[in-house]
Amino acid sequence: ESHPFSAFKKQAIAYWDNYSIPHFSMQREKDKFLLISKPIWFTINKDNGERRRVSLRGFFKGFQNAFSGIIQSVKLGRNVRIQMVAGVYALLISPFFVKSRAEAGAVLLTVAMVLSAEIFNTALERLCDITEPSFNRLIKSAKDIAAGAVLVCAVFSVLVAAVLFTRPVYFHSFLQFCGAHLWYPIGLVLLMIPGIWFIVGIKRR
Repeated sequence: ESHPFSAFKKQAIAYWDNYSIPHFSMQREKDKFLLISKPIWFTINKDNGERRRVSLRGFFKGFQNAFSGIIQSVKLGRNVRIQMVAGVYALLISPFFVKSRAEAGAVLLTVAMVLSAEIFNTALERLCDITEPSFNRLIKSAKDIAAGAVLVCAVFSVLVAAVLFTRPVYFHSFLQFCGAHLWYPIGLVLLMIPGIWFIVGIKRR
């Protein structure tokens, strides 16, 4: 008698190489298969059909590598740090101008888009420098194209800021709040000190 997952396993082997699928420990009771444990994730090797469990350590290792990549992009890319500081300021003043969830989502997506573009650009520059340390026209072209993508994101982020942050009614309310609560504009100005240090003080490694 064949295992209830045998057909599914064959399809997985046929269509996916090392693709993770759930496996359930099962027992037969009155001609019915009942789940008796939580799903255990494993990968199927296409060549020999062997199963290999995916450990949680490897799963969290992926997150660790991703955070390490973000830290490296901050250390290597000055433009990444500039965009981070600009994003912080945008988020700090957005409550005075953002009046709906759609507008809040637009601000968050814009900040994420620009930062992601800068991180991708930094990764590409790093890869190009390692691949071809000397001058190469193709490498230069690749870098220019990536920089152009970042410029497109930056231009549209400025347009989004112009649409949301320059509406007269909300801008007047923002100025009134700053006049009534001087600590807020002073705090924004003082925040520039660690912001500038963050941009220019981190040494590239």
